[in-house]
Amino acid sequence: MTAFIAGPVRRTRLVTLIASITVIAAGLGACGAGRNALGTSADPCFAALPVAKQAVGGRGSFAGVRRVNASRLTARNQRAIHELLSLLPVQPARDVCLVAYRGSFTPGQVARPLGPPPPAGAGQYAIAVVTTMKHELLATFVVAREPMRFAHVHLGL
Repeated sequence: MTAFIAGPVRRTRLVTLIASITVIAAGLGACGAGRNALGTSADPCFAALPVAKQAVGGRGSFAGVRRVNASRLTARNQRAIHELLSLLPVQPARDVCLVAYRGSFTPGQVARPLGPPPPAGAGQYAIAVVTTMKHELLATFVVAREPMRFAHVHLGL
């Protein structure tokens, strides 16, 4: 009689084990879903990072990346970057990627420098302007101060 009872109990435990493994696997899959992207509007710009790094000659440390539409920069705190982008010889029809590096830069140390040189001759930031579609460098601005906030603040556990 014991062998007869053990069979259904084993099957129940086996079914429970398989169900548990399935639930755990599905849960882990759901945790990773949608995490391949950073979840920011700048996601398409991360493919522009090699172009930007080359534009600054590998100098400085990465300060951040933003995707912007020059025609939509109207807020008061966006005036500085809007003024820089207005210096572009041709206004981009689409969004552009702005990739910022922090360090010490002179206009002669970056590719396609544009804009007035910083008052001290060197700036603390170099900002590469890269197209979103073909990832082409449009210009690099050397500025004394960060014209907009590039760092992303992350709150988490």
